[in-house]
Amino acid sequence: MSPYYEKKTGEKFVSTAKFPNREENREELTERFNGRLIESGSPHTMFFSKKGTLLAQGHIRVVYGDHGPYIEFLPEQMVRPSWKAIRVGIGWFDECQPSDSSYCKLYVQTKEVTMLKKPPMGVNSCYNNRYESNEGYADYRKGRLYINPFELGRIDIIYPNVDNQIQSLRDINMRLRNGR
Repeated sequence: MSPYYEKKTGEKFVSTAKFPNREENREELTERFNGRLIESGSPHTMFFSKKGTLLAQGHIRVVYGDHGPYIEFLPEQMVRPSWKAIRVGIGWFDECQPSDSSYCKLYVQTKEVTMLKKPPMGVNSCYNNRYESNEGYADYRKGRLYINPFELGRIDIIYPNVDNQIQSLRDINMRLRNGR
């Protein structure tokens, strides 16, 4: 059960890690981020670029698809000054990158991929014969945003009982960007 996912989306949470390649991706992410990346989403997770810029606070879920895992966000979870558009209107998504120019792409989903049964080529791509399904190669939703977790620098958890901790981290991040 995921009260956060259900509260934010009005949908029941269902894991997308239902094939061997997706289960392997889940295990790899759990190990890489020491269990801090919660599959069913959390408002307390903070995502940073490899250069230390705060990119997002909170996430909806982790989508395990045949093109690898992606973290799913709502637009209000993104830290706005941290992103700049680099390609718009290129098919199923628009593409942004962090303003600090670190390599991490943000995909703004403009169309669902339910009709696409075979994933694009890539390091984590796996062909699971999705022709018998109406799901497509991944459960990407129009209007939601996605980041490949392997392109992130780090993930931290902010505990809700600490007053002003989020603003303090944003202030620290700003000072680091400004060289102070």
